[in-house]
Amino acid sequence: MDRIIIDGVNSVPAVGNILLLVIEVLLSLVFASLIGYQREKRGHGAGLRTHIMVALGACLIMQVSVNAPAFTGTSVRDTARLAAQVVSGIGFLGAGTIIQNGTNIRGLTTAATIWICGGIGLACGAGYFSAALITAVTAFVSLIVLSRLEKYITRKSPKIIIILDQEPHNFKEILDVADHYGIAVKDIHSDQLKGKKPKFRISVMIMPATSDEVAKFSEELQDVLKPEDFSLIRK
Repeated sequence: MDRIIIDGVNSVPAVGNILLLVIEVLLSLVFASLIGYQREKRGHGAGLRTHIMVALGACLIMQVSVNAPAFTGTSVRDTARLAAQVVSGIGFLGAGTIIQNGTNIRGLTTAATIWICGGIGLACGAGYFSAALITAVTAFVSLIVLSRLEKYITRKSPKIIIILDQEPHNFKEILDVADHYGIAVKDIHSDQLKGKKPKFRISVMIMPATSDEVAKFSEELQDVLKPEDFSLIRK
């Protein structure tokens, strides 16, 4: 199918090559928009514009890599060299979207979608439209379906809210208690509450466990941390 599209466009007199470049750029924009829209809708910093720019940039670089020999008259050139630099370079851009707070790491999925959009742009720039389309649709559907699945799993996880009068320097005590009772901590982070007197809230989400294990874990945490307030939320 890709070959049919390319041959058909190139057969247009005078402007066939330019028309093909326009199609490659526009398809990069459309396919990346699918993924970027989903990230934008969920409130991530790297949203629609970022994903589109990554795909368009990758598409341009691939177009230069593929078509430059025709313009320069050089017949021997490794067209994959520039593409390889795009793949490694996007890694630094994706790293900027990753944020760590305690044991909680956010932005990994967005970093992965940026990397995927780079690949989509490269595929469009090389005229591999079918692969770009299949990848974009698959990624878009996966983000929606897996997001709902994660929410379903999270709803079954007990959550503990701890209020302290001093800022926690680390979460080692909590993790040690969890390890002692065989509790798997899924997410843990802290934030400061507004008010005249500084207070700090620690949120601990644990994997589903027996009622007895959760009860013992909760009691031990209260003995160790001496919190001002402690609540266990079961969904």
